Amino acid sequence: LRSLRMVGRIGILCAFKVLPTWRKWSGNSYEIIELLRKAEYYLWGKTNEKDVIGAADRISALVQGYDYGTNFAPLMAGMAAVQAAYTVTDGNDYEEVAENDEELASDEWDAAFLASLSCNGGAADLSEINPESNREFWKWYLTDCIPYVYENEKHAGYHAGNKIRIPTPANCNVTLSDKI
Repeated sequence: LRSLRMVGRIGILCAFKVLPTWRKWSGNSYEIIELLRKAEYYLWGKTNEKDVIGAADRISALVQGYDYGTNFAPLMAGMAAVQAAYTVTDGNDYEEVAENDEELASDEWDAAFLASLSCNGGAADLSEINPESNREFWKWYLTDCIPYVYENEKHAGYHAGNKIRIPTPANCNVTLSDKI
């Protein structure tokens, strides 16, 4: 359970990292925030799998139902939240062994990879990935996100009463975290 909580929280924080991209495109973020809140509640046993999967299915249909033209960054941002929710419920972080990245179907990409694509402007092809943007995201992931989740899991005192506080590492959307 502890490992699942950590993997789930990493996915949730990756989705928060790119939430501003979704909000800028869609004009709001309450659906995504609600989904991430349900995912976090599930990690603490405060809701059931059916509620989280139902919300993830609904948000997945919403996110995939828009016409993004050639701007896939908001699609990747929205799907990062969906994938984070699916990951917390099934414990699968989709770490498949593949010969190359093109062998994995896009519905098997984890929240971190989807968030990295969003940070890359929604790169639809490996050749479109900006090395600097990619490096910036993965540096945040390795130096801020993972250590932050690990340290907070060691001192898991942010669950009190009916409110769950999701701690946010540097360069993540702190303001939205307080609303969950």
